[in-house]
Amino acid sequence: MIAFLEALHAAKHPEKPKREKKRRIPKFMVHHSLEMKAFVVWLRYGTLSEEVQPPLHTYSQIFKITGVKISSQFTIIRLWKENDYHVVCRRSDCGRRTYITDEMKQYLLSTQTLKEWAPFSLMNRTLKIEQRFGVKLHYTTLSNFYRQNKITCRKPQYQYGRK
Repeated sequence: MIAFLEALHAAKHPEKPKREKKRRIPKFMVHHSLEMKAFVVWLRYGTLSEEVQPPLHTYSQIFKITGVKISSQFTIIRLWKENDYHVVCRRSDCGRRTYITDEMKQYLLSTQTLKEWAPFSLMNRTLKIEQRFGVKLHYTTLSNFYRQNKITCRKPQYQYGRK
């Protein structure tokens, strides 16, 4: 009887083959080499020069060949077109932008300027920099610049009293 019930159950519910679990690749930003970027452009258009031809391969085909994600391919090709059909590596541009030029550094670090600007707040100093150099700075940028150059800004000590 038990064998009959097991056979009946097996007939109603056939065993499904177990699927293999795909190994998940961690999501993180991949920096592609300059050669890989050039290869993606070459696969897409068959050239690296300005003579853009109709696409030779789809983005899906390029993904299967190279493993470069489709969104990354869009970025690579957009940057290639924006930079006069030159393959660029943005990693060389990485790092913080310096808003304060050498001329500004000399001016801001001179003792004369520091003495003149002593009563002014950082906000007022950024306005003076904007008027003089035409560069708009945030007051925290100026504060960080002063800290890096070991210049302390103290609030003026007002003393109130009766006469």
